[in-house]
Amino acid sequence: MRRIVQLSPLLFVGGVVGLAFDHTLVSRAMINPSSLSDQYDFVIVGGGLAGLVLASRLSEDSSTTVLVLEAGGTGEEVADTINHPGRAYYAGLVNSDYDWKWTSVPQPNVKDRTMAWPGGRLLGGSSAINGCYLVRPSAVEVDAWHELVSGLDGADNWTSEKFFAAMDKSETFTPPLQDIQTIGNIQYVASSHGSSGPLHASYPA
Repeated sequence: MRRIVQLSPLLFVGGVVGLAFDHTLVSRAMINPSSLSDQYDFVIVGGGLAGLVLASRLSEDSSTTVLVLEAGGTGEEVADTINHPGRAYYAGLVNSDYDWKWTSVPQPNVKDRTMAWPGGRLLGGSSAINGCYLVRPSAVEVDAWHELVSGLDGADNWTSEKFFAAMDKSETFTPPLQDIQTIGNIQYVASSHGSSGPLHASYPA
């Protein structure tokens, strides 16, 4: 059964998470399939981090309707694990019903073993099962992707410069507390992060 999250212009309303634009959690509600509209301006398949941020951005236009489809569960039953990164990462949801449990093809450099490739199968996607880690790709990786899609419509939007600018626009970065920064020897460049987007990123306090 697919879980359905409908996004209004002012509010995420969904199976697991309702997140208002003032960044406060709101009541959780499952949309009854009988109450769905016959059509939406945008349908996003996958309620992971990227899908939810995209839905948030699209629904900033009050005349736009957005539907997010998520194949997995809501994750509400394991919200305490998800919301405590140490539990999610070390004791967590990998190899549970909230993991797609993908495997790689045989890898010749490790004696043809197949390797586990976890993927979040719930609202929040892999970020909900990986300790809420947020890791940006390197410019080399993004530019390699740009080369792969060169010549296609929209390929110019996949340069590392434009990609990171879009990431900055979606992010609100909060620097770590000074004592956490000192203990962890955390180094960051504030200008490489966004300050007014719907996705909040920081370090554990």
